[in-house]
Amino acid sequence: MARLFLRLESTRDHQILIEEFEPEDTYMGYLKLSDVIRHLQAANKSNPIERWTWRFDY
Repeated sequence: MARLFLRLESTRDHQILIEEFEPEDTYMGYLKLSDVIRHLQAANKSNPIERWTWRFDY
């Protein structure tokens, strides 16, 4: 299963949130971009995100 590591920085307190995210569906190492976008939107509701970086491992 593929894993995506997100490094999120909040706009309020510049707190760094590092989270491991396993998407619901992968095919030959490809992520569904819609899964990643949904995950970022959910995280952004609780603490607005200013910057984010990611690393993909499979």
